[in-house]
Amino acid sequence: MDNLLGTDFEWGLRVRKFRSRWRLTREELAKETGVSHHIINRIERGEVRAPRGNKGALIANFFNVSEEYLKTGKAHSDGDPPYDILDQWDEEEKIVFKPDSPYAPTIKLTATEDNPSLEQLKHDLAKKYTKEISDRAFQGKLGFEEGITIYGILFETLKEFQKSFKD
Repeated sequence: MDNLLGTDFEWGLRVRKFRSRWRLTREELAKETGVSHHIINRIERGEVRAPRGNKGALIANFFNVSEEYLKTGKAHSDGDPPYDILDQWDEEEKIVFKPDSPYAPTIKLTATEDNPSLEQLKHDLAKKYTKEISDRAFQGKLGFEEGITIYGILFETLKEFQKSFKD
């Protein structure tokens, strides 16, 4: 018999890691998925064995993985990562893209030195790159972990960019 508590805890840990990685609060994830933040909290603590209805699927769909992947950490469909990338993210963050890499994005921003609006930068990035990264991932041209790494690099770059105008 499977250790349900262990499985539930690992599933909750994966949800929490994804949420943290995407820099979302429980409330923000709840708003995006339609699942209450109380249920998300219980999932993350391993208290929910199987959410009623489609709550687990809503969370999984938001992160572009299968519900089974969130529960087990193993790929169950073509869209899932081939292994549990959550354990690899610390190493993945050390990846540096070469300038000629197809994954090294060039960013055309509407914010200028006179108007370094972080909100405008976020809007520009989201508009230009979210769909492109998702499309490449679904076409098999970009691995899931590379997509997550790119998002992380972009938002860290934005923070540094905004700081440079405050100095």
